[in-house]
Amino acid sequence: MRHQLSASSALTYSILIIILMGSIWLLKKTTPPDVISTDSTTSTELADYFLKQFKTVETHLDNEQQYQFSGTHLIHFPHSAHSKISDIRVQMSGKNQNQLNIWADNGQLTDNGQRLDLQKNIRLVSYDPNPQKTVTITSQSLTIYPQQEYAHTDSPVHIQSENFSIQATGMTSWWNTQKLQLHSHVKTTYTRTTP
Repeated sequence: MRHQLSASSALTYSILIIILMGSIWLLKKTTPPDVISTDSTTSTELADYFLKQFKTVETHLDNEQQYQFSGTHLIHFPHSAHSKISDIRVQMSGKNQNQLNIWADNGQLTDNGQRLDLQKNIRLVSYDPNPQKTVTITSQSLTIYPQQEYAHTDSPVHIQSENFSIQATGMTSWWNTQKLQLHSHVKTTYTRTTP
């Protein structure tokens, strides 16, 4: 026995199918792109929220801006209490330092925002009104602690200024005291400026 759909039933089913397909398309359109790498700990965990084109500002107790943190995508995982971030930019302007800008392709924010692990194409630029004191540091891995104004890596680093170039393996930097410690395999090239 064969059932035939009436015109109104066929129209209702067609509308339901269109709504279902539109919902699937909309869900795919609002899901963040796969630009943020996932590891085995997050592949089974569901995110509770994500942000696009975000910016946050952290201040000192005296309301002076300490750092500004922004990126193109942030996905937060509540169970493991961390966030995956892409296209990161951190601007620091501590009391005892010149402005410091940090860029990276990807990162992970943990420890209640106290620790930021950066990966791929990391660039730190410490700006100074005197161009000879502006320094650029590049690496492929870096852990920063913005509130402590501290950074560390065991990866190779390249440090460039107007008068010198340094290559090393591993670095620790304390921005509040402007101290930089290079760990090993340090090679320095100095260029003397002519008066």
